[in-house]
Amino acid sequence: MRLWPLLVLAPLLAAAGPADRSPHQVALEQFGHLPTFSVDDVVPPTPEQIAAAQERDTGGATVMGYLPYWVAPENIPWDTLDILAWFSVGMEADGTLGGDHGWGDAEADAVIAAAHAVGASVVLSTTRFGGAELHPLLSDPAARSLAIDNLVARMLEGGGDGIDVDFEGLWADDRDNMIAFVHELRADLDAAQPGSLLTLATPAVDWNGSWDYDEIMVSADVLFIMGYAFAGTWSNPGPNGPLDPLSGTRSLRWSVQDYLQWGGAQNAHKVVLGLPLYGHTWQASSGDIGASSSGDSWSTLYASGLALEAEHGSSWEPISATVWSAWQDNGWWQAWYENAESIGMKATMAFDEGIGGFGFWALNYDQGNVDLWDEVTLAAALWDEDVVDPPVDDDDATPADDDDSADDDDDTPAPQNAPPLLVLDFPASVEAGAVVTLDASASSDPDGDALSFIWTQEWGPEVTLLDDDGATPRFFTYEPAEHGFSLRLSDGHNAAVEELFAVRVVERTEDADVDDSDPTGCTCDAGGGTGLLLLPLLGFLRRRR
Repeated sequence: MRLWPLLVLAPLLAAAGPADRSPHQVALEQFGHLPTFSVDDVVPPTPEQIAAAQERDTGGATVMGYLPYWVAPENIPWDTLDILAWFSVGMEADGTLGGDHGWGDAEADAVIAAAHAVGASVVLSTTRFGGAELHPLLSDPAARSLAIDNLVARMLEGGGDGIDVDFEGLWADDRDNMIAFVHELRADLDAAQPGSLLTLATPAVDWNGSWDYDEIMVSADVLFIMGYAFAGTWSNPGPNGPLDPLSGTRSLRWSVQDYLQWGGAQNAHKVVLGLPLYGHTWQASSGDIGASSSGDSWSTLYASGLALEAEHGSSWEPISATVWSAWQDNGWWQAWYENAESIGMKATMAFDEGIGGFGFWALNYDQGNVDLWDEVTLAAALWDEDVVDPPVDDDDATPADDDDSADDDDDTPAPQNAPPLLVLDFPASVEAGAVVTLDASASSDPDGDALSFIWTQEWGPEVTLLDDDGATPRFFTYEPAEHGFSLRLSDGHNAAVEELFAVRVVERTEDADVDDSDPTGCTCDAGGGTGLLLLPLLGFLRRRR
């Protein structure tokens, strides 16, 4: 078994932080030097798996999993998997590619043959991490073109079914460049191999508005939400992929709803919720929920979490739907991780919210846990049960869903009430003594429903919000600090739309001429709330219009 390096070396991930480095990047940094698994490690699907895969309904759940090249594919759920992402080939700033890591060799050929036996697809994942690293690639049309040519050629040489793009840390300034890259890649894929898949790994929280989901999904087949790293080696003990927020406002459900809001209901089938087959272990200040990290921490793979549960017992945290254990060994330790129940609940939420499916980082982190994949099979069956036949028209003379018939059984679906559109403007930075106006007056509702505004201060020295039930509340700034707020916008019909943001108050310059009586009070221009200043992570706001 080739998973042993991850289990033995997992404590090395104690140096993984901070939060802006994803598990994909950390895994490559820690284990990318390891050799590719051998062809003998590839276990093809059994006849039973092939038969089960053939029975799955067309149009059901999309189940996608990442397979790092150093993790042996010994326990792949072939009867459930639709897309396997071979992780990965690196992308350079000039558009050249890094090492193949077995892609195009016997190892990858065996994986592709196994996937094709059950009708699954294999996409070649390409990686590049960090805004400063991505900018020279994405902003240069020549580099983009070379990168696309190289990716398509490498995919074809290896017999792949498409390409997965895992570009993380995207700058807001490169938003349009990323859109162009995806559109250009789509065109070249269609020309080279019609029917090729194009998938992307995308963030759970788009903190600074770098991603334009609906524009990306014009060309992409799947956006794989990296639904993990809500906690990690940089944080206090807590759930890695919370179903609902145990603290703060972000969670997997929030992420899914965010994608639906900005990606559009018409693209919901392209959204796949990535779930973590790993958690974390921390040295902690106590054995209670809410304890702080007090020392070492590291990633804990699914199989290792179950071993901790067997050794130390476990508790169930119902809000986040996460298993956790606490024990003493020269101080307190806490581990938060997943089990079959937690994964099943989160996959079911993906179905309930109406997206296309779910997936995993990373395959075989569970070492073939039977309970897990039984639960995954049950969750995937929800989509199969929900598949319906196309509507039958009530009038043979006109196309289906014509809405031109006077018959009582007209099959045109009733229009759905759309969620409100939140538009928020605020000064990202002001000088002490200013009156700050938070402006959501440009928000609207597609159906003309009345809107309600709920403003809440989330962190920082307490301030008084005047007119906090309206679209433009104000507060007075006294001293340098950071004030964090949330706005919940509701139309009374849909789930409230929420944004989290921060205003930083800095020292007043001696020569500043600030009129404290000015009801607008902002010392920066009205467009100053772009969220592009170097605020702490939680201070960024996704500003979408």
